[in-house]
Amino acid sequence: MIKSLCPLALFFVLVGFSCKTPTTSLIDIPSNLSSVTKEVTISSYDFTLSATLWRDFQPISPPDGKPLILVADIIESNSKTIPSSIKVDSFWVINGDQIWSGILSTEEHPTTPLFTRRITIGDGPKWETGIYVDLVIRILDSENNIHWLKQENLLIERTQ
Repeated sequence: MIKSLCPLALFFVLVGFSCKTPTTSLIDIPSNLSSVTKEVTISSYDFTLSATLWRDFQPISPPDGKPLILVADIIESNSKTIPSSIKVDSFWVINGDQIWSGILSTEEHPTTPLFTRRITIGDGPKWETGIYVDLVIRILDSENNIHWLKQENLLIERTQ
């Protein structure tokens, strides 16, 4: 009986660990991330990226703080409404040789201007605060062509 339960238990352990947002090595990221720019034009829309990263250490947090949170705004520089056909689908936060990455869907934020697309991601790694990291996002246009945006030297902040 015990032998037949081992594979089942292993399956549930692996499923449980696979549900977290991964922190991967540099080998697992697309090779062209180093050439990504801070601005990109898709059709007649010009985009930039503005992001914030932080960890929460308020009194209700665990002693070692909560995992990293990312809020990123993809901004159309000329204040034109971003068409729904333009999607943000993946992100990479690069900390030296460590990467926090994931596939996402853009969240709707009713208070966000129409020329901004906001993504919010939690449950990141517990990297130390006060360090600088880079963020790269992947954008798909209406024909599923891939476009990239980068923001460098983002400070991981600390709330208290």
